[in-house]
Amino acid sequence: MLKVRHKIYITRFPSKYKMVRKIISYFVMVLGLAILSLSLKPIKEFFIEIVPFLEEINSFILIGVGAVILVVGFFLMKRGGSGKKQKSSEVPIYQGKDVVGYRRM
Repeated sequence: MLKVRHKIYITRFPSKYKMVRKIISYFVMVLGLAILSLSLKPIKEFFIEIVPFLEEINSFILIGVGAVILVVGFFLMKRGGSGKKQKSSEVPIYQGKDVVGYRRM
């Protein structure tokens, strides 16, 4: 009887968790940019009609909160990784002038 074994290499593909983390980090960064944009006077005046309590918030507070949220999103994105593993570097093994093999470092 012939036995066929299939090997599944999960490490070749980025996990769903990393993709979800990247999507969340992009969402957090967009939220930070939106809060930063609320510190601009024309945009703030437009949104005061929709959200009246926005008038009470100082523009410097909006800049600070938006910048912190933007930085948190950036670090979430960087910490998530790209899902790709770095190839190990190979060093040639010489015997005289001829290359006889490669060694991984």
